[in-house]
Amino acid sequence: MSKTMLPGRSGLDITRMLKADDDLKNIPVLAVTSFAMEGDRERILESGCDGYIPKPITINGFLETVARHLSTPGLRAPRGVS
Repeated sequence: MSKTMLPGRSGLDITRMLKADDDLKNIPVLAVTSFAMEGDRERILESGCDGYIPKPITINGFLETVARHLSTPGLRAPRGVS
């Protein structure tokens, strides 16, 4: 990716660093991104991210994805929020 939203490093670079560290590698990393072109999802997951959430997001979809990666059944958006 040529564009970076973090100063000096991309989120994928940081993900690779986290996943290379034995003490941190099991922390789930979810990419929430506006990069939704063909191949972006695969590249993001190959970098070590555990999940991919393209923008725009919905609260329910976001919470379901987070719950799935944290193994927290029953985590739901407040009623009426989507």
